[in-house]
Amino acid sequence: MNKPIKPLLVVLLASLVAGCNAAEGDARKLVDAARASWDAVMPAAPGASTGNLVLNADKVNACVKNLQDASDDLAEVYEKYANTDVAKAPDTQALKTASDRQLATCKQIKHVQGW
Repeated sequence: MNKPIKPLLVVLLASLVAGCNAAEGDARKLVDAARASWDAVMPAAPGASTGNLVLNADKVNACVKNLQDASDDLAEVYEKYANTDVAKAPDTQALKTASDRQLATCKQIKHVQGW
C-alpha cells in the first residue's frame, strides 16, 4: 500500500469509530433522560406489575408532562440513533412501549376527569 494513503485510512477509520461511540453516548443520554422522566412519576419500573399511581389532578398532569418528555426523548433515539446498540436494547424498547401506553392512559384519565 502506498505510504501516504495508509495514515489517511487510519485517520478515517478512527473517525468512524469515534462517531459511532459519540452516537451511542448521545443515544444513552436520551434514554437516561427518558428513564428519569418515567421514574419521576411512576411507582415501578417499566413492565413491572406492581405499584399504584395515585389519581389526583397534580399527579395525572405530572404523568402527562413527564411521560410526554420521555416519549419525545425515545422518539428522538429511534429517529436519530436507530442503528445504535442503545436503540436496539430490550430495556430501551420496553421503556418506549411502557411510556407510550402509560402516557395514553394518563391523557385519557385527564380528559375524562376534565383536568
